[in-house]
Amino acid sequence: MKPARLASVPAAAALLLAGAGCGGSGGVSLRSAEAAFDRAQIPFQSDWRSGTTNPFLTQAGETSRLAMVPVQLRPRLRAAAWALNANTFQARFLLVFARSSDAQQFLAWDRKGVRQGTIDQGKNVVLVARNAVYFGQNLPAARRAMATLRG
Repeated sequence: MKPARLASVPAAAALLLAGAGCGGSGGVSLRSAEAAFDRAQIPFQSDWRSGTTNPFLTQAGETSRLAMVPVQLRPRLRAAAWALNANTFQARFLLVFARSSDAQQFLAWDRKGVRQGTIDQGKNVVLVARNAVYFGQNLPAARRAMATLRG
């Protein structure tokens, strides 16, 4: 099967996002979430983990990747994974927060429409499973992957 099509996102916004987390107590880890999506044939291209830095990026470069996550949630973001197609400007993101309540706060923030314009809201979804958040194209395989993370 061919990989799932990525959700539309402006290239600049896609390059700015990169934060999420490794599962805390009762949560999922970035690797287990990536594995669930891989089994659903929705791969990610890159990831980021809290506590790791790239010595070749300035501090501003490190923190700018968190731009699409509300400021109050950034300290609780543990890891992220994303895929971006530079030719079509399509992307999908997976955020992993420290706690399930953080993921729910992200969902509530998103529903306020703060992030509108960064992703075509009509064709895309935000799905939450425990402490993980997926946003991207509304794909049955993405729903199945998130369902497996709910346990």
